Amino acid sequence: MNNIIFYKVVIVLSFVFIIIASSSCGLGAIGKYATYTSSIGDSLPDTFRVEVPMAFSEGWFTIDGKMNGQEMPFIIDTGADIGLAQMRTLAKAKATYWGIYPVKSLNAYGQKVETILYYPEHFEIHGLFFTKPLFKAIPSDNYIYDFVSKPILGDDLIKSLCWKFSMDDQKIILFGKQDKNLLEHETKGYTKVEVGWSMKTELTIRPLGKSREFRFDLGFNSEIRVDRETFAELSKQIMFKKYRYTFNDSTTDTLFLSDYVNVEWGGVEVKDCRIAHAAKVDHNLIGSRFMQRLNFVLAFESLKKRLYIQPSATFKLSESTAYFSDFGFDLKQKEEEAHVALLEVGGLAEAAGLQLQDKVLSIDNGAFDLHAEDCHDRLSVYLRDKQSINIRIERGGQVMEFNI
Repeated sequence: MNNIIFYKVVIVLSFVFIIIASSSCGLGAIGKYATYTSSIGDSLPDTFRVEVPMAFSEGWFTIDGKMNGQEMPFIIDTGADIGLAQMRTLAKAKATYWGIYPVKSLNAYGQKVETILYYPEHFEIHGLFFTKPLFKAIPSDNYIYDFVSKPILGDDLIKSLCWKFSMDDQKIILFGKQDKNLLEHETKGYTKVEVGWSMKTELTIRPLGKSREFRFDLGFNSEIRVDRETFAELSKQIMFKKYRYTFNDSTTDTLFLSDYVNVEWGGVEVKDCRIAHAAKVDHNLIGSRFMQRLNFVLAFESLKKRLYIQPSATFKLSESTAYFSDFGFDLKQKEEEAHVALLEVGGLAEAAGLQLQDKVLSIDNGAFDLHAEDCHDRLSVYLRDKQSINIRIERGGQVMEFNI
């Protein structure tokens, strides 16, 4: 579930050309790119207000849109500079080739690759039309290919309007960023949180008693992740469960997780939060699952980004999707197969004999659908009230069965 942070690394590396390209390729290409992306919202009216149903996928906020007339859900990602989509998605939608940016970027393997950009001639979100937004094409051999099974809306499009996420009403409200009266109306009763140009903000974790700098990122599909320094201090105050998990290239990492941690953000108290730390990832992040505890508004004015928050009156921790079930394992889907992707160290699944990368053939004789989308969230809900489960796996050509 937390693998998305690795594509963040790829995105950041991919777009360092915005800073360095002037010295390596001249200002012409940068100017072309900047001019193009700044015009994405030019076709929007000055004043509008559109309500759409709230939707989620594997912890991300999503919104339905149309790419050249083809309807599809898009992940809303404030941490991506630009949109991303699988090459086959862009081909199916008959997107138009825009160009190869002249500065090569690094992929997750440290290899230099070209950044290929496409755009749809027509792009629409619930009656709002945008001017040919760019999407980075992700080929099937790219490390992050499976992480973008749904196309992603990047910051270049998101900042062309204002977004209100009302968890209490289960609606997303889109409105014009030029309408100051509407912004005042939509944020009445909300607390304004200070955020920097790169969405940096101060968050206080109560057991530490002091604030730390975090990045607000809707593309991070967990609650709160802390860096090594913060984790080292926190682990002296609270207990963490330990997990091992694997990625698509069979590399592994260690994840530490603690529940029921209180935090304070802009004077707003948020209780019983889930704090995580990944051994190989040194970032402080506020993610999309944390924001599902709040009603919030993303507002933009020129280069300024503003965030307004209000505790949700309807959020119930008992009904929210847990990181992982008490059975101590999680799955990942790849090429229509499900595999064990995570195990709690010393947990029930590991003690029963499950191993990372076991191919899962069935759970409870097929009662749980291994092939439908949103496997993690569905599995957490399915296991929530279970006292025991049966799981059949294949390992090295041998079929095994475990009761947990």
